[in-house]
Amino acid sequence: MTELNLSLGKTKESNINRLSGGIKREQITDEKLKSIYDTVDVDKNGILDADEMQKFQETIMQYAKDDNFSQKEAGKFLKKSNIKEISAQELFQFLTEISGKSEDIESSSVIEQNGEKVIQIKYKDGTLETVNPDKTSVITTTDENGSKTAQTKDATGNVIQEEVVDSDGNKTVIEYKSGKPATITKTNSGDSKEIIICDENGEPKSKNVKKGLASENYIIVDGKEQLQSKIENEGIPAKEKKTTYTYNDDESITEVITEAGQETVRTSKDGKVLSEKITGEDETVIQRTVSENGVVE
Repeated sequence: MTELNLSLGKTKESNINRLSGGIKREQITDEKLKSIYDTVDVDKNGILDADEMQKFQETIMQYAKDDNFSQKEAGKFLKKSNIKEISAQELFQFLTEISGKSEDIESSSVIEQNGEKVIQIKYKDGTLETVNPDKTSVITTTDENGSKTAQTKDATGNVIQEEVVDSDGNKTVIEYKSGKPATITKTNSGDSKEIIICDENGEPKSKNVKKGLASENYIIVDGKEQLQSKIENEGIPAKEKKTTYTYNDDESITEVITEAGQETVRTSKDGKVLSEKITGEDETVIQRTVSENGVVE
């Protein structure tokens, strides 16, 4: 993008040093000025790409005299562009506003994908924004620790997904619904994966943890995790072990353990076994109970 050094009007109160592609329609604060924006935005996608901004800049320069864009020249531009009910001062305001917003943009480019235009905007702080033809976008940032964050937004600008990858390769993906977390998936650079399901308020309500051949399922109540079931050596019939947990009103816990054709039902409290029933594959039953004095019956 070539630089445009231009004085606006006789007072020379504003100077446009550089106009850059990547300015979005919603960034224009004055609703009235959006009629100018809409004229410049030829493809009507709500974002001024580098080509559109270049053409706009060149058109302004055609009307400017000696690097001065007076009210008279501004009026000619507005008339030729069929922009109605906008004064020269309002055009100057628009130019000043997009010039200011260009200050944060390092560059912008247009990429053709499947015959459609994808816009990439690189900001001076290192942020990279990709705007798709359907107006969804992805904003990528990298912090000082090397963690990379990619936010995906829908056409209205709401965040629908956030992905964070730290310098060790650990990844966290948050899926949003109605602006609140719906699922949170954490993948370790090793072999562990954690999936958290949230309620309609965005609060965690359940969690699944998988590492290798083992997995655990929790419910989350008032911020506290409660183990519901777990599987060890999953997928290996001779070694697979499944355990479910029931939390009783008397604060005891009942485990049902299935392993190698054998089922064990064990109830314990405060870490001490109260009763146990083992049913073998041949349906033989071994049952014992433990009294409060620790006597096995």
